[in-house]
Amino acid sequence: MSALIKICGLRTAQDLACVIEAGAQFAGFVHCLASPRHLELPEIAPLVAHARGRIHTVVLLVNPTMELVRTVVNSVQPDYIQLHGQETAHDIAAMKTAFPSLKIIKAIGIATQDDVAQLADFAQADMLLLDAKPPKDAQQTGGHGVAFDWQLIAGIQLNTPWLLAGGLAPENVSDALQRTRAPGVDVSSGVEQGLGVKSHAKIRAFIQAVQNS
Repeated sequence: MSALIKICGLRTAQDLACVIEAGAQFAGFVHCLASPRHLELPEIAPLVAHARGRIHTVVLLVNPTMELVRTVVNSVQPDYIQLHGQETAHDIAAMKTAFPSLKIIKAIGIATQDDVAQLADFAQADMLLLDAKPPKDAQQTGGHGVAFDWQLIAGIQLNTPWLLAGGLAPENVSDALQRTRAPGVDVSSGVEQGLGVKSHAKIRAFIQAVQNS
């Protein structure tokens, strides 16, 4: 069985159709003003509705207020919310209490062994996303196309399902899977033809590379 595949930063119905037809399991939409992939919630809602039952949908938020989470849960109704900021385990617990049916993906920046050690603290998340830490001067928390040292997580055993992210592309995803044994992968900038603009050819090539690994 090949690894799970999440394509993030989708912005159009055509992007979504490509991802579904090519065989990914997760489609991600970004709601974060600092990101070139940002969409307003009224733009995301019809995409999520169209995808329902065909692929798992994810709305990415960065340090959201509880009110924003409530709005996303009620008006967009994605399968998952991805927390891609400095949210704590306490924040996740509070969201789970407020919204018992909510599934949460928590992104964790990895740069050192200490970062790997803290992964167990986020066991309440439904899924973890192990990503490279953003550059110090970055305006956004993800989508930089930078990989972290995969050796830090080689052979890692986590009780929580997880995805590998950061610097993945059609050319290196097979190597990444071989070296990390990740159960799933996430890509955004690695399948773009320009900043925030997806390449359908690269999406298909990425998914094919994972399926052949």
